[in-house]
Amino acid sequence: MVLFIYNLLVKLSNVLLPFLGYFNAKIKAVVEGRNETMRTFTNKTISIKAKKNIWLHCASLGEFDQGKPVIERLIENNEYELYISFFSPSGYINKKKYSKAKEIFYLPSDTKANARALLDYIQPDIVLFVKYEIWYHFINETIKNKTPIFLISAVMNASSFYFNTFASPWYDVVSRLDMIFLQDLKSLDISKSKALKNCILTGDTRFDSVIKTAESAYENKILNAIAQQHKTICFGSCWQEELDIFYEMIGLNSFKDWTFIIAPHELKLVASIQLQLKKRDIQYYLQSQESDFIHTISNATVLIVDTIGQLSKIYRYATVALVGGGFRGTLHNILEPSAYGLPVFCGPQTHKFNEAQAMELCTTLHKIKSNSNFYKTLNITIENIEVLKNIQLDFINKNKGATQKVVEILKTY
Repeated sequence: MVLFIYNLLVKLSNVLLPFLGYFNAKIKAVVEGRNETMRTFTNKTISIKAKKNIWLHCASLGEFDQGKPVIERLIENNEYELYISFFSPSGYINKKKYSKAKEIFYLPSDTKANARALLDYIQPDIVLFVKYEIWYHFINETIKNKTPIFLISAVMNASSFYFNTFASPWYDVVSRLDMIFLQDLKSLDISKSKALKNCILTGDTRFDSVIKTAESAYENKILNAIAQQHKTICFGSCWQEELDIFYEMIGLNSFKDWTFIIAPHELKLVASIQLQLKKRDIQYYLQSQESDFIHTISNATVLIVDTIGQLSKIYRYATVALVGGGFRGTLHNILEPSAYGLPVFCGPQTHKFNEAQAMELCTTLHKIKSNSNFYKTLNITIENIEVLKNIQLDFINKNKGATQKVVEILKTY
């Protein structure tokens, strides 16, 4: 009965979403992306495989960051072709040009027919879902197909929906996954209390990913010119709440010698940031101008990051970071700045994020209660920056190694 209702709701959503897409750009992108996926599956001829195939599914960009170190280790010997699906536009739009994948697409709606079409098209030898992604038909059909399927960097809570009595079909497919790689000890304890026998504690693969990025070579001509001799704060993946702090901060005399890096979560915010800075008669550079950069604006201390995919490398130029989403309960990646030893600030809604709670205990993450509290804590942080940097780097390094544990097991299948 539960599955009947679920299937009915999925069919209903397929009818309603195109209509809602007229009023919401993200929904429209999902609908158009799903339609394109199904056209691809329907119209393309299924070819004989030259290599084994991996299918990685991620909800969004954050989950891709957790899957990325695993798949890159698996494909490094050129034995596999990689297919990647996303649920949301933020993942697909940011990674649609990821060069190591053969195809990248939106996950179709969760129906048995769509699952069969996808599996027939990809013919996967290994399937990897990331973190919370439990789609009944896609997982069930993969299991019926006798294809090894895994959940990586998973987090479990007592309130996870598949533990509810009404959700027994979802618990059934979760229990039949070949392996669930868990991020933390709390998830392992919950899995045992719920009688799941297919779980193992491996850690969060993002630590390996951010360490690799931090160790890679990168140079930014603009920041070389404006940030090297100044204390620098990077507003990473920021929303309006963080931008409001920036607009106040840049007008205060106590921060007149600081450099500011502003990386909005959505590029559509760039125009309004430029407008606000012009109103305040504040000079700035755009990251998109870097290739033609000449340091002609001597008093410019602001860089607006109006490009995609560079923030994780740009953090190396900062002294501290203020990461967006914490005022909305959707905290963005705080491990990226931490990999450079940066103390991190964010909004107060962090209870869903294990790494935020761990860093708060280390005193390297501070939740912003008010602007005045933020400025006071920031000054104390700067006074103790070298000590905090060492603590942060130690935290990052102590949590590395999850990728190796996961890959070693996957290679046995």
